[in-house]
Amino acid sequence: MRKAAWFRLLVGATVTVSVLGLLPKGLAAQEAPKDVPITHWAYDAVRELYRLGVLEGYPDGTFKGRQPMTRYEFALAVKRLLDAIREKPEIRELLRGPAGPQGPQGPQGPQGPAGPPGPPGPPGPQGPQGPRGEQGPPGPEGKVDYDRVRAIVRDLIREFEPELKRLGARVDELEARVKALEEKAGRGVGVAGVPLNISLSYVQDVDSTRDGVRPTSLNWPRDRLGYHRVDISTEKQIDENWKGYAWLTWVHGTDFGGRNTNALEVNELYLQGRAHLFLLGDTAITAGRQRVKFGQGFLLDSDFGALDGVRLDARRLGLNWTFVFADVPDVGFSGYNNSRLVSIFALPLIPNNDGLFGARVSRSFLGGERLSLGLNWLATGAGDYVAYGADLTLRLFGGNILPELRAEWVRSLRDMNRARARGNLYFVDADIFKTDRITLAASWTDADTDPDPTRRFAGHAVAIYNPFFLTAAESLFRRPVAFGAVDGGNNVLGDKVFDVRLDIKLFGDKPLFVRWFNGDTPAGVKFGSTYTVGFRGWKLADKLALDILYGNKSRGDVGVKQQYVGVAATANF
Repeated sequence: MRKAAWFRLLVGATVTVSVLGLLPKGLAAQEAPKDVPITHWAYDAVRELYRLGVLEGYPDGTFKGRQPMTRYEFALAVKRLLDAIREKPEIRELLRGPAGPQGPQGPQGPQGPAGPPGPPGPPGPQGPQGPRGEQGPPGPEGKVDYDRVRAIVRDLIREFEPELKRLGARVDELEARVKALEEKAGRGVGVAGVPLNISLSYVQDVDSTRDGVRPTSLNWPRDRLGYHRVDISTEKQIDENWKGYAWLTWVHGTDFGGRNTNALEVNELYLQGRAHLFLLGDTAITAGRQRVKFGQGFLLDSDFGALDGVRLDARRLGLNWTFVFADVPDVGFSGYNNSRLVSIFALPLIPNNDGLFGARVSRSFLGGERLSLGLNWLATGAGDYVAYGADLTLRLFGGNILPELRAEWVRSLRDMNRARARGNLYFVDADIFKTDRITLAASWTDADTDPDPTRRFAGHAVAIYNPFFLTAAESLFRRPVAFGAVDGGNNVLGDKVFDVRLDIKLFGDKPLFVRWFNGDTPAGVKFGSTYTVGFRGWKLADKLALDILYGNKSRGDVGVKQQYVGVAATANF
């Protein structure tokens, strides 16, 4: 069951009743869930439903908006909404239906005796008659769509009648358990009332090309590497409109330059809230070290290392506007000079405080959810990289076949050497088949690789094809997109890239992940086929999960065969 569909239905009912002014008053304000970003389209709706007590989050304070919702969970939310309606006399009066037709007039009673006439008063002087004004148009008639309100309530009751009956005797017990869990979570890890989320990971990374003796086969003693990672994050709601977020990371034992940390280093640290700005109006502001992504990420995606700057999100003239003013870190844990893309493509090192300006304007069509279009612009400072592009998300078909299509086009104007580079990149990604248990997706990426550098697509380090990684093998076998993959021989997958991904939920909610991709290098040489298979988030205990991944790359025409095994154990508190 998709949470988004039920959530929109519940929001529609709540908003309709809210318009009538019939929602309960005097409820204590509750903070929005910490995992709902303030820039999300549903932030205000979620916060309002939390304030009214219609929705309650998980004990850890999250909403898990991307997680499927059970009918029992939604039935409980519907029951809270219906209880609020039943407890208001004006709502009960509303649900009785419209007034019936007026009855016939009764017989006229006898006329009473006339009283004595009073003395007439003196007539006043008659004033001059003024000109008669024109009659104005009739004002709009105030009207409440009672039928729509009743239809929404009837649909909710009819849809969830079995669940509401079964839950009737268990609601009090369930709410008591949730309250106990929330109180228990409140007594968890924290400092001075600030909750902390702690993740401890140990990873065994086995790469056949690491030792170099037999680069085509795995050898556990020679090819393995173990590293440790600690992530500590916290979020604090300062007031109704502002919150702060911090994410610190410690890494030890990697084999890629600059990825180890000497102490806890800042991964993200920002203040996020709303303010009224000149020209933009009501604006969401994110200031500090943050991750930013435009569209599908081929023009701008700072996953490799967060940007230091300010992001503004506003809605004006029926359009969504985003502006990013930032510096690109050059060294350290979040430095793009440590990225493999820079070293492989022989791109120049990013100078200190390389300024970055990004702008995006987008709009939704076909009911607000079926089609979304965006236009993007990116310009950097010292490197003088300039590019622009467009992206779309299309949800035109219903059902399980082709439920969603994603695409992006990027055109570079200048590369990071300030040279002219007028080339294009095209990306198309689609969910071919999707159910609650199986998801099959495929993508195609093509970039201009003309021998003339002035007509070649120029990449930039702050993009999705330069993802975050801690070992060289992870940059090949653990990727969000196949384009930009680099093997153990420093060969780059940069043209005609075909990528197929399959998720199958065999045991519980965590899927078996299967992936295959191939393509060419920018020089037109066959890169070889790469496939991976594994489990992610395999629960070993209440707080302990295991990731297991095996990868294999064929020789292709580049002559590099590579194998990989990654095992990661993670504990979350």
